[in-house]
Amino acid sequence: MVNTELGKVLRTLHPRWRENRVYTAKAGLIADHPSQRVDILFNHPTSIPVALETEFSLARSVETDAKSRLGKIFTLNSQIIEQAIAVRLPSALRSVAQTTLSDSLMTGEFEYCLFSCSDGDILHEATRWPDHGWI
Repeated sequence: MVNTELGKVLRTLHPRWRENRVYTAKAGLIADHPSQRVDILFNHPTSIPVALETEFSLARSVETDAKSRLGKIFTLNSQIIEQAIAVRLPSALRSVAQTTLSDSLMTGEFEYCLFSCSDGDILHEATRWPDHGWI
């Protein structure tokens, strides 16, 4: 529920993130892993796909989930996911009513970090930014 609304909110932040460019909790987007669901996947038309994984704070596995998306092939354009974002959602969002969730997401404060790898370094350790802590 939260990821669906977050996807809708994020679509409003970039002119090329239309409905057919942002996928939320949809199976079949990862080649060789058709049952896996990426929380949110961005398919920018002139760039590589970016996976976004979310979890409520304290978010113990969100970094692992995000890193696990790196190197996977996006089925719709056969591009490799080279960037993934781990997002800690504020715990307060758990109790927000559906009717006000979108507004709460727009004004909420999130913590996040970015993982990346280059096409040639997929088998190596991902680079985390920032090195430690959260933005």
